[in-house]
Amino acid sequence: MGTLWQDIRYGLRMLSKSPGFTGIALITLAIGIGANTIMFSMVNAMLLRPVNVKNPNRLFGCYARSKTGGSHRQFPYSAYLDVRDNNSSFSDLMAYRFQVAVLEQGEISRRVLTAFVSSNYFSTLGVPPIRGRTFLPEEERPGAEPVVVLSHQAWTRQGADPDVLGKQVRVNGRFLRVVGVMPEGFTGASLAGPDIWMPLGVYSLMSHPAGPVMPESSIDESYPPLVLVGRIKPDVSMSSVQIRLDSLATHLAESSPERWKDLTFFLERLPRANMYPGPDDRGYLLPYCLFLMGVSAVVLLIACLNLASMYLVQGVSRRREIAIRMAVGGGRARIVRQLFVESLLLAVFGGLLGLGFACAGAKIITTWITAMPYPIEVGLGLAVGLDGRVLMATLGFCGVATVLSGLRPALRLSRRSILRDLKDSRGSAGQSHHLVPRGLSASCQMALSVVLVMAAGLFTHSALKAVRSTPGYSFDGKLVVEVDPRAAGYDRTESRQACERLIEHLGTMPGIKTAGLSTSMLFELTPGQYMITECGRDSDANETADRRVGFALKHSIDGNYFASMDLP
Repeated sequence: MGTLWQDIRYGLRMLSKSPGFTGIALITLAIGIGANTIMFSMVNAMLLRPVNVKNPNRLFGCYARSKTGGSHRQFPYSAYLDVRDNNSSFSDLMAYRFQVAVLEQGEISRRVLTAFVSSNYFSTLGVPPIRGRTFLPEEERPGAEPVVVLSHQAWTRQGADPDVLGKQVRVNGRFLRVVGVMPEGFTGASLAGPDIWMPLGVYSLMSHPAGPVMPESSIDESYPPLVLVGRIKPDVSMSSVQIRLDSLATHLAESSPERWKDLTFFLERLPRANMYPGPDDRGYLLPYCLFLMGVSAVVLLIACLNLASMYLVQGVSRRREIAIRMAVGGGRARIVRQLFVESLLLAVFGGLLGLGFACAGAKIITTWITAMPYPIEVGLGLAVGLDGRVLMATLGFCGVATVLSGLRPALRLSRRSILRDLKDSRGSAGQSHHLVPRGLSASCQMALSVVLVMAAGLFTHSALKAVRSTPGYSFDGKLVVEVDPRAAGYDRTESRQACERLIEHLGTMPGIKTAGLSTSMLFELTPGQYMITECGRDSDANETADRRVGFALKHSIDGNYFASMDLP
């Protein structure tokens, strides 16, 4: 241990004697290690870091679909009660439904993502509020007092009022009493989640603002189609859960064949980034994460190869020192260890500097993500930051940099001829030319650099081409206005009538050639989809055989829309 400490002190002295080399080496390593740390922190946020709930690995989505295949189906409220009360595999089973609503704050109205949830939603996720309470079982029934729980983001936008509990907020023209505020970073079971939560009992009031609350006899009409999420008990395996779900599906099909015939239940891991029910999206995120890490790994490799070449060039001036140490009894292993310790010191200091770069970069990325103009206000748990996993990865990058940049120069410098180096006192001239980097090292640096430059050029060209591309229509002379009658408490029929009257009025105004309606803009993704099915006949049985071929996004428009957009 004393010898190692001596090597460290000697290495620090040698680095201080060459401040120019040390400074360039630290910057080179900081760029390589910092880039990898930033990329890994993004991968960690998207793929590795668990969501802010209790034991997320025990949470699974419970879905239904046809035995012949097809998309995921949501459950009516009565089916949720059947699954919750007749299955012993889950310690908790919650239900929820996402919906876009309008949240009013003074003179400002915002479109926000809301969630109608069962009363056990927050207890199933295991996250208590930082203020107030969550929902009571009686608030799950229609006719209960309209209440709301705010996300930390929504509470902050409201001014972070410490006395917010008991105050009213207006959603879709209805006043709801605030009963709780959730902690910062909580977005439910995924990285993107609702901005406010309401109990299921409020759904009939929010969806039928002009009509009475549905009676208990039409219970499913008083609730939306639901997504079910269950927490599997620790002593229950996935196979036993599936067996019990199959048994429950058979029982429900016998008791209610019109609803459950030819349907099967199954479990899936919850999507990590997708807010809507569906298959696990980690398979879609993985290629992007690998791409990010691959690019940053190439940057680190180039930095290490460049630093290794600098070590060899700088080692020319130290060959006499190394020869003297070997002549007085220092073995080759001792010289390699000393040079390797110096490389380790540079990697550690470069890693600390790179960690500072990564902290600044993570803050910039997080600010950019939260400031993006989303079409609706959502809660985001995708904060890019440093945690224990990222710090361990940074330590690993330092180790990789030490090996790649220091091992080869140490081995080459320790193979020098003692007698020749002692006789030679001409500095870097003469017989030291064979230490100049050449061959595979220089070729790898040039090849990787050319690849990065070409890739950057292609990406830049594609980005510029996309920015300059024309979508087939122009916004010149056009005005786009977004309206949401639900903010005034209109139901679906009244909303349609109000929009039609608005279009008629605009059509009579001077200076307006034509006006049209659309539920969304072109190139804007919407949750609504249509399934495309190819219909045909089976040549053998001469019967109709349908085949699902895909999905299409839907945009509902009126007759004047194409004329208003100058789309022939």
